[in-house]
Amino acid sequence: MEKKKIQTDKEGKELRQPLDGKFPIAAEFQKLSYYAYGLCISHWHPEMELLVVTEGALEQRIGEETHMIRENEGVFINSHVMHGARMVNREDCSYRVIRFEPALLGGNAKSLIYEKYVKTLQSQKDLRYRIVRPEDIQQRRMIDLIYKITDIYVKREVCYELKVQQMMLELWELLYKRTGHVEENAIQMNRELYKIQDALAYIQMYYKNPMTLEDIAGACMLSKSSCCRLFKKVFRQSPMEYVTSYRIQQSFMLIADDRYSITEIAYESGFTNSSYFTEMFRKVIGMTPTQYKKEICGK
Repeated sequence: MEKKKIQTDKEGKELRQPLDGKFPIAAEFQKLSYYAYGLCISHWHPEMELLVVTEGALEQRIGEETHMIRENEGVFINSHVMHGARMVNREDCSYRVIRFEPALLGGNAKSLIYEKYVKTLQSQKDLRYRIVRPEDIQQRRMIDLIYKITDIYVKREVCYELKVQQMMLELWELLYKRTGHVEENAIQMNRELYKIQDALAYIQMYYKNPMTLEDIAGACMLSKSSCCRLFKKVFRQSPMEYVTSYRIQQSFMLIADDRYSITEIAYESGFTNSSYFTEMFRKVIGMTPTQYKKEICGK
C-alpha cells in the first residue's frame, strides 16, 4: 500500500478536500504506519480535531510541546493550531480521528449557541488543545463519545447525522465545562493573528537562506516585539525557534534518503554547518540525525 503523506501549502496549512458544508464533519480510523516513516508531519487546518488512541501510543506534537497519548487517551486540537504525530519506539499506533467545523455545533455564526458556547472557546487564546484521559469520569465520557461518533459516522445508518450531531453537542458540553466557563464577551481572536500567516509563508519559502527576526517581522509587517508576542501566543515559541523547528522538519525526508550526507542535509535544510544542525536536531527531536535515521527510518 502506498504510504500517505500530509500535503501542505507554504503556510503549513493542510491541503485536502474541504468538509461538506451541509454536514461539516469527517471521522475515520487511522494508523501511523499508513504514513511514510510513521510520521504525520506538522500541519494546521481551520477545522477542529478530536483524536483517541485505540492501540499503542503516539507522540503528539502541538506547536513546540510534545505529549505522549496512550491507549484510550485522547486530545482535542483547536482551529489553526500546528500539530503532528509520530510513532513511539517505531511501534505502530491505531487511532480514531474526527475533524469538524464549529458550524456543526452552533449552526449560524450569529446564533446564541455559537456566540455563547462555541466562539468563546474557539477564540480563547490559551485553548490550543486539551489532553483527555480516562481517569476522570467526564473525560472518560468524552473518550466514549469519540468511539461512538466514529462508529456511527463510518456505518452511516438511518439518521446517523442526527445521532452524530447529538453526541458532538454532548461532547462539546463536557469540553466547555472542563475548560471552564468563559465570559460571553471574551476577547475574540485578534486580527493580528492572521498576519502571522504571512510570516509562516516567508519562513517556508526562504528557510534555506539566512534569516533574522527582523526579516520575519517585516514579512508580516509587524514590529519585532509584536511578531515575537504572536509566535509565543500561537506556537509557544519564538520566531527563530519556529524557524529551527521548521528546518529540522524539512530534514526528515532528506535523512531517509541515502543519497545525502549529514553535511548536505544540513545545508539543504538551512543550517550553516553540520555540527549546529546535529546540535539543534538533538535538542528538538531528542536524538541525533544519525540515530533518527537508524531508529525511525530503519536504515
